[in-house]
Amino acid sequence: MSTQGKDKWRVATSLLTLRNQINSLYPARKKASDGTIGDSRHCGGSGTSDHCARDLGGSVKVVTAMDITHDPASGCDAGRIVSALVASRDERIKYIIWNKRILSSEVSAWTWRSYNGSNPHSKHFHLSVVPKMSLFDSTAPWQLSPASTSTTISRPVPSGNRYKVIARSGLRLREGAGTQFDAIGRLSPGQVVVVTATEGDWYEIDAEGDGFRDGFCYGAFLVQVS
Repeated sequence: MSTQGKDKWRVATSLLTLRNQINSLYPARKKASDGTIGDSRHCGGSGTSDHCARDLGGSVKVVTAMDITHDPASGCDAGRIVSALVASRDERIKYIIWNKRILSSEVSAWTWRSYNGSNPHSKHFHLSVVPKMSLFDSTAPWQLSPASTSTTISRPVPSGNRYKVIARSGLRLREGAGTQFDAIGRLSPGQVVVVTATEGDWYEIDAEGDGFRDGFCYGAFLVQVS
Protein backbone atom coordinates (compact mmCIF):
# COMPACT_ATOMS: atom_id res chain seq x y z
CA MET A 1 0.00 0.00 0.00
CA SER A 2 1.31 3.42 -0.95
CA THR A 3 0.24 6.88 0.03
CA GLN A 4 -0.22 10.13 -1.83
CA GLY A 5 -0.35 12.93 0.68
CA LYS A 6 -2.47 11.68 3.58
CA ASP A 7 -4.69 9.42 1.48
CA LYS A 8 -4.04 5.72 1.14
CA TRP A 9 -4.65 4.30 -2.30
CA ARG A 10 -4.28 1.13 -4.33
CA VAL A 11 -4.46 0.07 -7.96
CA ALA A 12 -7.48 -1.89 -9.18
CA THR A 13 -6.70 -5.61 -8.98
CA SER A 14 -7.74 -6.25 -12.60
CA LEU A 15 -5.07 -3.79 -13.79
CA LEU A 16 -2.39 -5.44 -11.67
CA THR A 17 -3.45 -8.76 -13.21
CA LEU A 18 -3.00 -7.27 -16.68
CA ARG A 19 0.43 -5.88 -15.84
CA ASN A 20 1.54 -9.19 -14.35
CA GLN A 21 0.45 -11.02 -17.51
CA ILE A 22 2.35 -8.57 -19.71
CA ASN A 23 5.45 -8.75 -17.50
CA SER A 24 5.33 -12.54 -17.71
CA LEU A 25 5.00 -12.50 -21.49
CA TYR A 26 7.68 -9.84 -22.03
CA PRO A 27 10.11 -9.99 -19.08
CA ALA A 28 12.65 -7.73 -20.81
CA ARG A 29 10.18 -5.01 -21.72
CA LYS A 30 10.94 -1.36 -20.97
CA LYS A 31 8.70 0.35 -18.42
CA ALA A 32 9.63 4.00 -18.86
CA SER A 33 6.07 5.04 -19.75
CA ASP A 34 4.26 2.73 -17.31
CA GLY A 35 2.02 4.56 -14.86
CA THR A 36 -0.86 4.27 -12.40
CA ILE A 37 -1.41 7.09 -9.88
CA GLY A 38 -1.63 10.52 -11.49
CA ASP A 39 0.49 13.54 -10.70
CA SER A 40 -0.85 17.03 -9.99
CA ARG A 41 -1.38 17.57 -13.73
CA HIS A 42 -3.83 14.67 -13.79
CA CYS A 43 -5.31 15.05 -10.33
CA GLY A 44 -5.19 18.74 -9.53
CA GLY A 45 -8.46 20.59 -9.10
CA SER A 46 -11.44 18.34 -9.81
CA GLY A 47 -9.23 15.27 -10.34
CA THR A 48 -11.53 13.63 -12.88
CA SER A 49 -8.86 11.42 -14.48
CA ASP A 50 -9.10 7.70 -13.79
CA HIS A 51 -5.44 8.00 -12.76
CA CYS A 52 -6.70 9.77 -9.64
CA ALA A 53 -7.45 7.64 -6.59
CA ARG A 54 -11.18 7.72 -5.87
CA ASP A 55 -13.51 6.44 -3.18
CA LEU A 56 -15.29 3.50 -4.81
CA GLY A 57 -16.76 1.89 -1.75
CA GLY A 58 -13.80 0.13 -0.19
CA SER A 59 -11.55 0.93 2.75
CA VAL A 60 -9.08 2.89 0.60
CA LYS A 61 -9.27 4.91 -2.61
CA VAL A 62 -8.72 3.13 -5.93
CA VAL A 63 -6.88 4.02 -9.15
CA THR A 64 -8.75 2.55 -12.12
CA ALA A 65 -6.31 3.41 -14.93
CA MET A 66 -2.95 2.11 -16.04
CA ASP A 67 -0.43 2.98 -18.78
CA ILE A 68 1.73 0.27 -20.36
CA THR A 69 4.88 1.14 -22.33
CA HIS A 70 5.03 0.42 -26.06
CA ASP A 71 8.24 -1.58 -26.57
CA PRO A 72 7.99 -3.65 -29.77
CA ALA A 73 11.71 -4.46 -29.65
CA SER A 74 11.02 -6.71 -26.66
CA GLY A 75 7.81 -8.04 -28.19
CA CYS A 76 5.60 -5.78 -26.08
CA ASP A 77 3.78 -4.18 -29.01
CA ALA A 78 1.04 -1.95 -27.62
CA GLY A 79 -0.86 -2.12 -30.88
CA ARG A 80 -1.15 -5.89 -30.73
CA ILE A 81 -2.10 -5.88 -27.05
CA VAL A 82 -4.74 -3.23 -27.65
CA SER A 83 -6.13 -5.18 -30.63
CA ALA A 84 -6.52 -8.25 -28.44
CA LEU A 85 -8.22 -6.29 -25.67
CA VAL A 86 -10.64 -4.68 -28.10
CA ALA A 87 -11.44 -8.02 -29.75
CA SER A 88 -12.18 -9.54 -26.35
CA ARG A 89 -14.93 -6.99 -25.57
CA ASP A 90 -14.01 -7.58 -21.93
CA GLU A 91 -16.72 -6.16 -19.68
CA ARG A 92 -14.07 -4.60 -17.45
CA ILE A 93 -12.93 -2.18 -20.16
CA LYS A 94 -14.15 1.40 -19.75
CA TYR A 95 -11.95 2.96 -22.43
CA ILE A 96 -8.57 2.61 -24.15
CA ILE A 97 -6.34 5.35 -25.59
CA TRP A 98 -3.60 4.44 -28.04
CA ASN A 99 -1.73 6.25 -30.79
CA LYS A 100 -4.03 9.30 -31.16
CA ARG A 101 -7.25 7.28 -30.91
CA ILE A 102 -9.72 6.47 -28.14
CA LEU A 103 -12.21 3.63 -27.87
CA SER A 104 -14.90 3.39 -25.21
CA SER A 105 -17.34 0.66 -24.19
CA GLU A 106 -19.85 3.37 -23.31
CA VAL A 107 -19.50 6.28 -25.77
CA SER A 108 -19.92 5.23 -29.44
CA ALA A 109 -19.39 1.75 -28.04
CA TRP A 110 -16.34 -0.15 -29.31
CA THR A 111 -15.70 2.32 -32.11
CA TRP A 112 -12.35 4.07 -32.50
CA ARG A 113 -12.48 7.87 -32.50
CA SER A 114 -9.76 10.49 -32.91
CA TYR A 115 -8.07 11.55 -29.69
CA ASN A 116 -6.78 15.10 -29.50
CA GLY A 117 -5.42 15.23 -25.97
CA SER A 118 -2.05 16.84 -25.28
CA ASN A 119 -0.43 13.38 -24.94
CA PRO A 120 -0.90 11.34 -28.13
CA HIS A 121 -0.32 8.07 -26.22
CA SER A 122 2.12 6.80 -28.82
CA LYS A 123 4.74 5.70 -26.27
CA HIS A 124 2.21 3.77 -24.19
CA PHE A 125 -1.41 2.72 -24.18
CA HIS A 126 -3.90 3.72 -21.52
CA LEU A 127 -6.55 1.39 -20.11
CA SER A 128 -9.32 2.51 -17.77
CA VAL A 129 -11.56 -0.08 -16.15
CA VAL A 130 -15.20 0.23 -15.15
CA PRO A 131 -15.52 1.65 -11.59
CA LYS A 132 -17.55 -1.30 -10.30
CA MET A 133 -15.80 -3.36 -7.63
CA SER A 134 -16.85 -6.75 -8.99
CA LEU A 135 -15.22 -5.77 -12.29
CA PHE A 136 -12.21 -3.60 -11.38
CA ASP A 137 -11.13 -6.09 -8.71
CA SER A 138 -11.66 -9.17 -10.86
CA THR A 139 -8.64 -11.49 -11.01
CA ALA A 140 -9.73 -13.12 -14.27
CA PRO A 141 -6.92 -13.21 -16.86
CA TRP A 142 -7.11 -10.83 -19.80
CA GLN A 143 -7.18 -12.01 -23.40
CA LEU A 144 -3.88 -10.87 -24.87
CA SER A 145 -3.70 -13.07 -27.97
CA PRO A 146 -5.72 -11.69 -30.89
CA ALA A 147 -8.13 -14.12 -32.50
CA SER A 148 -7.58 -14.77 -36.18
CA THR A 149 -9.48 -16.44 -39.01
CA SER A 150 -6.21 -17.98 -40.14
CA THR A 151 -4.33 -20.88 -38.60
CA THR A 152 -1.10 -19.86 -40.29
CA ILE A 153 1.61 -18.84 -37.85
CA SER A 154 2.61 -15.21 -38.04
CA ARG A 155 5.94 -14.55 -39.67
CA PRO A 156 8.02 -11.39 -39.51
CA VAL A 157 8.50 -9.21 -42.57
CA PRO A 158 11.74 -7.22 -42.88
CA SER A 159 11.20 -3.57 -41.99
CA GLY A 160 11.04 -1.25 -44.97
CA ASN A 161 8.88 -3.55 -47.09
CA ARG A 162 6.75 -1.14 -49.08
CA TYR A 163 3.48 -2.22 -50.71
CA LYS A 164 0.94 -0.45 -52.90
CA VAL A 165 -2.84 -0.76 -52.63
CA ILE A 166 -4.20 -2.19 -55.92
CA ALA A 167 -7.89 -2.41 -54.96
CA ARG A 168 -9.78 0.00 -57.23
CA SER A 169 -12.02 1.31 -54.45
CA GLY A 170 -9.35 1.26 -51.76
CA LEU A 171 -8.85 -1.20 -48.95
CA ARG A 172 -10.35 -1.47 -45.47
CA LEU A 173 -7.95 -1.18 -42.56
CA ARG A 174 -9.10 -3.47 -39.74
CA GLU A 175 -8.29 -3.65 -36.05
CA GLY A 176 -7.12 -7.27 -36.32
CA ALA A 177 -6.25 -9.97 -38.83
CA GLY A 178 -9.69 -11.03 -40.04
CA THR A 179 -13.08 -9.81 -41.19
CA GLN A 180 -14.48 -10.32 -37.68
CA PHE A 181 -12.49 -7.26 -36.59
CA ASP A 182 -13.94 -3.77 -36.95
CA ALA A 183 -12.91 -1.56 -39.87
CA ILE A 184 -11.01 1.40 -38.44
CA GLY A 185 -10.03 3.21 -41.61
CA ARG A 186 -9.49 2.94 -45.33
CA LEU A 187 -6.42 3.00 -47.55
CA SER A 188 -6.69 4.84 -50.86
CA PRO A 189 -6.10 3.21 -54.27
CA GLY A 190 -2.39 3.45 -55.08
CA GLN A 191 -1.41 4.36 -51.52
CA VAL A 192 1.99 3.02 -50.48
CA VAL A 193 2.30 1.54 -47.00
CA VAL A 194 4.86 -0.41 -44.98
CA VAL A 195 4.11 -4.05 -44.14
CA THR A 196 5.60 -4.91 -40.76
CA ALA A 197 4.37 -8.52 -40.31
CA THR A 198 1.90 -11.06 -41.68
CA GLU A 199 -0.76 -13.25 -40.11
CA GLY A 200 -1.82 -15.79 -42.68
CA ASP A 201 -3.29 -13.86 -45.60
CA TRP A 202 -3.47 -10.64 -43.59
CA TYR A 203 -0.78 -7.96 -43.50
CA GLU A 204 0.03 -5.75 -40.54
CA ILE A 205 0.25 -2.19 -41.83
CA ASP A 206 2.19 0.94 -40.89
CA ALA A 207 0.21 3.37 -43.04
CA GLU A 208 2.02 6.56 -42.05
CA GLY A 209 5.61 5.31 -42.00
CA ASP A 210 6.06 6.39 -38.38
CA GLY A 211 6.94 2.97 -36.97
CA PHE A 212 3.52 2.33 -35.42
CA ARG A 213 1.06 -0.35 -36.47
CA ASP A 214 -2.14 1.19 -37.82
CA GLY A 215 -4.13 -1.97 -38.55
CA PHE A 216 -4.43 -5.01 -40.81
CA CYS A 217 -5.35 -5.40 -44.50
CA TYR A 218 -6.09 -8.39 -46.70
CA GLY A 219 -2.80 -9.07 -48.50
CA ALA A 220 -4.27 -10.06 -51.89
CA PHE A 221 -4.93 -6.38 -52.62
CA LEU A 222 -1.37 -5.23 -51.96
CA VAL A 223 1.62 -5.53 -54.28
CA GLN A 224 5.23 -4.99 -53.31
CA VAL A 225 7.04 -1.98 -54.72
CA SER A 226 10.73 -1.14 -54.73
